[in-house]
Amino acid sequence: MKILIVDDEVVSRKKMDLLVRSLGYETLVASDGVEGWEAWKKERARMVITDWMMPRMDGLDLCRKIREAEGSQYIYIIMVTSK
Repeated sequence: MKILIVDDEVVSRKKMDLLVRSLGYETLVASDGVEGWEAWKKERARMVITDWMMPRMDGLDLCRKIREAEGSQYIYIIMVTSK
């Protein structure tokens, strides 16, 4: 299964990527919601782990866009935040 990781904080993004890959999953990585949206449209990852607060497009807007476009497969979304 492909998992998309979206976080504007480099250290958090890399830690999450290493953790998810160590569990045997394929990862896609993006540094903000806009990059995440483009990656998701291209690869259609089955799960998204995203930060809430990001520049250009936040995690909530990314979730909305994915939900509007998801089609026939359900996409699991986990939102993380320091708030």
